[in-house]
Amino acid sequence: MARLVRQGVIYAAIGLAATAVHLLAALLLHSLAGFGPLSANAAAFALAWSVSYAGNYLLTFEAAARHRQALPRFMLVSALGFALNQSLVWLLVQVMNWAFWQALVPVVVIVPLTGFILSRWWAFKPAETRAA
Repeated sequence: MARLVRQGVIYAAIGLAATAVHLLAALLLHSLAGFGPLSANAAAFALAWSVSYAGNYLLTFEAAARHRQALPRFMLVSALGFALNQSLVWLLVQVMNWAFWQALVPVVVIVPLTGFILSRWWAFKPAETRAA
């Protein structure tokens, strides 16, 4: 249980760093560079991804799995997170007429929580070793 709590705390810290990168980049791209909400969000998500993978691989899950296993799995977790992220932004901005910044609030809660669950129990889980 202590390990789960420790991982949760580290994951949250890395998530906050990745979220800060995501939010700052998304808002700057949208307001200063003229990107539309979905384009700004997509570009910002890509920037935040590198912070998330490196931090989680090295710190949260302490390289429990090899890159050849963890990287493609984390890419799939991230793709699912991205799909969830974009779907929420689309739903809240396009359908429900929320402001872009308001739509980012539930996104930065729901997507990281889903990512932690999938990362801990699948993406970074060490490969099972066979009995000799």
